[in-house]
Amino acid sequence: MGMRTLRMSIWLGGLVAIMVLMSQPGLQPHVARFFRAPWDLSRAVYSGITMLSVEREIQDYYEFHNSYPPEPWVECLLRGQKPSLQPDPRREQVLDPWGSPYQYLRRHNPEGYEIVCLGPDGILRTRDDVRIGVIHGPPPAPQPPPRLRASR
Repeated sequence: MGMRTLRMSIWLGGLVAIMVLMSQPGLQPHVARFFRAPWDLSRAVYSGITMLSVEREIQDYYEFHNSYPPEPWVECLLRGQKPSLQPDPRREQVLDPWGSPYQYLRRHNPEGYEIVCLGPDGILRTRDDVRIGVIHGPPPAPQPPPRLRASR
């Protein structure tokens, strides 16, 4: 399957997921409070589906090697190339729907990993991050978004 076909499949899957979420009465206010605009929800679903495909590859690696992959291996996946320990610097990293690169955070104590989409603000570890992964222990606490100061 080509990259263009994969992206189209992910986008259509995200649209179906959004329709299912929005058809549930009473769910809209709970979902909407985490997003600045209605289209942010579709972007979050799109990024979640993208991260699920990378997560599947990471789990396959774990089952074969009994450890989580190193950062360069996942970086290859995020650049849309065959996994190896030497990412091709000529290939650009796949960006999330808000224009930031996905983050792969490998944890050693506790063991695990996270794939993170930085969300609308583009800042790691804030409320609007979209996260997926496995952590054997408590994840880091989210930080409040930075406050903007008015210029004088």
